[in-house]
Amino acid sequence: MIRLIFIAFIVVFLVILGVIIWTLATAISQRVRSGSAPVLTVRARVVAKRLAVVGANVANTFYYTTFEVDSGSRMELRVDPPTYGQLAEGDVGGLTFQGT
Repeated sequence: MIRLIFIAFIVVFLVILGVIIWTLATAISQRVRSGSAPVLTVRARVVAKRLAVVGANVANTFYYTTFEVDSGSRMELRVDPPTYGQLAEGDVGGLTFQGT
């Protein structure tokens, strides 16, 4: 009985470890792809802004802006607080970004 519990513990531990490794590998891969992507500048319009607050700590507030490019496609990008404050819905201008 104790041996069965030990085996179950090992299996659960390995599954959790596998999920952690998979998550880290995916994040690192995404960062490498974004870093090697070309820097693009396109004409875009601000169509929406939103905040995402995680927990009760102000330091865990993330700022997102949705841009619409001339082709009609939209992309939501995370921006820093000063940039978020300077943008208003309807603003039009050049959007420079790299990767995701």
